[in-house]
Amino acid sequence: MVLTLWSLRPRYTQPPDLRKEYGSISSFGTFKINHGGSFTNTVSGRSYIDGLVDHFDFVDMDVFSVHELDDMIAFLGYNDGGIMFYHFMILETDLDSALLPLGTNQEVIRLARYVLNHKEINFYIKHGNTRVVSYLKSTLKFRIEEVEEIDSPEMNRVRMKRKSIRSCSKKLDLNESTDLSKLIVPYEPVINKKHSVD
Repeated sequence: MVLTLWSLRPRYTQPPDLRKEYGSISSFGTFKINHGGSFTNTVSGRSYIDGLVDHFDFVDMDVFSVHELDDMIAFLGYNDGGIMFYHFMILETDLDSALLPLGTNQEVIRLARYVLNHKEINFYIKHGNTRVVSYLKSTLKFRIEEVEEIDSPEMNRVRMKRKSIRSCSKKLDLNESTDLSKLIVPYEPVINKKHSVD
């Protein structure tokens, strides 16, 4: 069972001092989610317009996955099954040079490194399609087939209030010297050879 601690901050409230709020818990961060808008390209560069902004506080990177971000987006009301792509900014620069996709385990590990030093991370939700290159580079070719439903711990998540539990998760060493190949479990899709697509 994965315990989720994040909470949606009410809109238009005074932002808290995140370093003080999170104290010594270095894996906690806030996601500033820009959603419902679209990217535009202008002479002065890319911008995100006509959207809303919401903040999710107490996001614990020790247990975070892209599925958690899916839950946050569904919590905001986007549960119609539409195609969405997640992007985050690595620095407070501009959308042309600092926008990265978030869709794989490697990208989650990269994001976790930034949360250690930058407690608020800007996310941008792209609806429909994207031009960010790494989303378009999938080399896997396979057919998706319906399988029997299984009972999975990931499917049995429970929302807990942040003060009601203590952290018992393992801390990852996310320093630059860390060999990430030891942290990443290779993904090998299970494919029925009779039904594979070349």
